[in-house]
Amino acid sequence: FQSGNLLKGTAEEIKTAFEGYIAYYGTYEVDEANGQVTHRVESALFPNWIGDVQIRNYEFEGERLRLNTQPIKGARADLTNTLLWERVQGSNPGARK
Repeated sequence: FQSGNLLKGTAEEIKTAFEGYIAYYGTYEVDEANGQVTHRVESALFPNWIGDVQIRNYEFEGERLRLNTQPIKGARADLTNTLLWERVQGSNPGARK
């Protein structure tokens, strides 16, 4: 933000920040048979998700973990959001290969 203060952004700065970021946390469980992880949202930037369940499909691609949302219906086409994590070399020698 131009002001340097988290609480003093302009309406446009706040809108841009909100539209470009999503965050949530809570508990989760993994369904390896179906390649899905279920998140039980305890808190979120988007308040409508609080108390909700978010299901993500997952797959490992070498050193990468890909999480995909379920398809979201759009006006012209369905949309799927993807989050890609990549393991840093040497970060956890005993982890899954």
